[in-house]
Amino acid sequence: MKKVGLLTTSQTPRTDVVPTLRKLIQGNVEFVEAGALDDLTRQEILKLAPKSDVDLLVSRARDGSEIIFGKSHIIPRLQRCIDILNSKGVEAIALLCAGSFPRFESKAPIVRADLLTYGFLKSIPNMEKVGLLVPNEKQQEPIGREFRDEGFEVVTSWLSPYREGSVEDAVKPFKREDVTLVSLLCMGYTPELKEKVVRFTSKPAVLSQSLLAKAIDELLA
Repeated sequence: MKKVGLLTTSQTPRTDVVPTLRKLIQGNVEFVEAGALDDLTRQEILKLAPKSDVDLLVSRARDGSEIIFGKSHIIPRLQRCIDILNSKGVEAIALLCAGSFPRFESKAPIVRADLLTYGFLKSIPNMEKVGLLVPNEKQQEPIGREFRDEGFEVVTSWLSPYREGSVEDAVKPFKREDVTLVSLLCMGYTPELKEKVVRFTSKPAVLSQSLLAKAIDELLA
């Protein structure tokens, strides 16, 4: 049985992500989860406030609720989690966040959804506009800028996967601007949400969970 580390920026277990990964990854795989905020209470997490919109991350707490914190606060914590996962003999590590991150040190290969998304979108050279769906309104500008810097023309909108919201309303900018496809930039977005986005926009959609799972599957084959 192959062992895969699942690294989350927040708390484990990620019951919103693991079922999709288990369904898409072929063969018999053991998941070992580690979370940067596993040892913190909600009150302690509140002290890790984002320093700016660029620093803002959104994720899922252990109880299923939404938590917001600063990326800069968890970088050292993520590296410690990676060290722990390597000590447990994982053959690969999947970072369960679609945000951008610096390079981490690891014996096992680390698979990142942000880099997978860039590569996938760049494989479609005739794409005119990409719709970016992000989990927090304040992330639209910095994430949109990151993708523009990569050469994409983008339209942004937001919808939290951890709170109630209207998918139909969230995708209206994509319909209005007639995007080529929609990229769902949060690991908390599910296949069920993807189906709704496709139905409301009549456009294809790219799911971070699926990209990550298929990359891990290819790596372990």
